[in-house]
Amino acid sequence: MLNVIDAETHDHVATINYAFEAPKPPFDDEGQLFLDPLNPQTARPPAFLELTADMIAHDRAYHDIVEPLTSAVTLPGPRCRSTTAPLRT
Repeated sequence: MLNVIDAETHDHVATINYAFEAPKPPFDDEGQLFLDPLNPQTARPPAFLELTADMIAHDRAYHDIVEPLTSAVTLPGPRCRSTTAPLRT
């Protein structure tokens, strides 16, 4: 779970859930990356969700940290709940 905090006001603006493994049926349409439905969100979370998905898909430093931790598991690219196609890594 990622909590997004406004750097200037220190207000909570979004809560994003991210799972390393893709969900299994019957939840496979849920995606690995989604806005947390149980925590408060502001009007800006969709932008933060897209930014987080892009970071996970393209940030080499992130992959350098995560890949050794998940080397025993084959992971598809993260999928946002709003899309059905895996993100490119």
